[in-house]
Amino acid sequence: MAQSDNLPRIDVFMMTSFFANHSDFTSAEIRGIKAARSERYSYGDSAIGYVQVNREANLCVVKARITPEHKCYSVTAVCDEPEKRIVAAECEDCATHLGGCKHAIAFIAWLHRRNEDPPSTSIDCYWKKSKLSTIGTTLKYISAKELGSSSKAKPAPSDNTRSLLPILINHSKSIGHMESQLMKYYKEKSRVEKLSIHHLINTLPNKPANATEFINYCRSTMDTSSCNEANLATIDQNDSPLWHKLRYARITASKRHEAAHCKVFEDTLCESIMGAIKLKDTEAMKRGRLLEQKVLKEVEKKSN
Repeated sequence: MAQSDNLPRIDVFMMTSFFANHSDFTSAEIRGIKAARSERYSYGDSAIGYVQVNREANLCVVKARITPEHKCYSVTAVCDEPEKRIVAAECEDCATHLGGCKHAIAFIAWLHRRNEDPPSTSIDCYWKKSKLSTIGTTLKYISAKELGSSSKAKPAPSDNTRSLLPILINHSKSIGHMESQLMKYYKEKSRVEKLSIHHLINTLPNKPANATEFINYCRSTMDTSSCNEANLATIDQNDSPLWHKLRYARITASKRHEAAHCKVFEDTLCESIMGAIKLKDTEAMKRGRLLEQKVLKEVEKKSN
C-alpha cells in the first residue's frame, strides 16, 4: 500500500533521462498533445488510484490503476533507488504501450509531483479509488467546483499601451508592411472598400428608422471620385474579390428590372442579392430526393 512516506523519490533529471533514452517512448509520441496533457496535475491527480509499492533489493516497483476516461489501465513503474534511475514504465492494458503511452507518462509525472509536495504532519494514503473512476457509476455528474478551485478571472487592463496589438500595428505602419495575416484585419480600409454595404452599416452613428435614412447617409458618405476608383478597381468583375464585396446587398443594373416588379420579401431575387448561390443537384442528391418522395408516398398510403 503506497503512502506519502514510502514512494520512491523521482526528480526531474530522472524523468528527463528516462524519456530521452528509453526506446519505448518515441519522439513523435512525446511531442503529441495527449502525452503533453497527461503530465499535468489536472489529468493525473484525479485519474490515479490504488497505488502499491514493493521493494526488492535495490529495485522499487510501484503499481497503480489509472482511469482517465472510461476504462481502467494497470501501470507499473520500476526504479533503481541507489542509482537514481527509472528502469521501466509500462501500461499493461493499453494497445499503444509498445511505443510509449500517455498512461505511463502520467504515472511517472504523478510520482514526480508527490516528491515535490510540501511536508506535512499527516501521511496521505494513495490506496484509494480515483475521482474520475466514480463518474458513470454511483456518481452521475461532477460539478466544476468539485474538480478544483479556480480564481476569478481578472479584467483586462484598460490601458491600451500595455497591449501587444497596438505595438504590432504601429511597427507594421512604420516599416510599411501591412499585408500580413494579422494586419489585414486592422489596417485602414481604402476609399473603395468603405463603399461596401457592410462597412456603411457598421459606421452608422445611429440606427436608422427606415431605409430612406440609410440611403441619405450613404449619399453623404459616397462621392463621385470614390465611385470612379471602384469602377477602375473592379474591371475584372467576377474575378475580383472586391467586385463581389461591393455587390453584396446592392440592387445592381442586372437586377433592377426584376427588383422593380418584385412584390415579396422572401424569394430567389432577395437571396441572390444577399449573395446566395444556387447549387446544382448531384446524382447522389437526385437519388436521395427520389427515395424521399417514395417513402413519403408509402407513408401516406399506410395512413389512409
